[in-house]
Amino acid sequence: MTRVVDSNPAHLSLNMETHEYAATLDRVVDGDTVYLILTKEFTFDVDFGFNVKDTVVLKKSARIDFRLYGINAPETHGTAVAEQLVAGLKAKAELERLLGLGTLRIVSTKPDKYGRYLATIFVRPLGLPAEINVNNAMLDGGFAKPYFGEGTKPV
Repeated sequence: MTRVVDSNPAHLSLNMETHEYAATLDRVVDGDTVYLILTKEFTFDVDFGFNVKDTVVLKKSARIDFRLYGINAPETHGTAVAEQLVAGLKAKAELERLLGLGTLRIVSTKPDKYGRYLATIFVRPLGLPAEINVNNAMLDGGFAKPYFGEGTKPV
């Protein structure tokens, strides 16, 4: 069963700096890593003097590599074990399916040891009021196992 949530993830404490963005999918690497396009718009007023004023709108986008926080999915590259490869491809397909359901919201805290930002991804399916926590959905569906960076990754 997929958990439906409407608040920030429980792992984010009140004193931890978080970043939240709307995002669009660029590419799914595997069952726990994605590239997303984050876009932010800045608006500010400029006074040039001489009674000349204007509003400037600046829109910036960045392609960011995210690792889904708290999960580990089987690898799709570099494994010689056929069962792991098949499981990894299934996890990747499920993540692609989930991210394609609607609009995305990302809550991210800090980069991991490889420079990827750790994130909880939410998808709001079209026409529905509540969001789905994608990280939890991958766990609930059996496509990933819990992992918080300690010890050997579960497969």
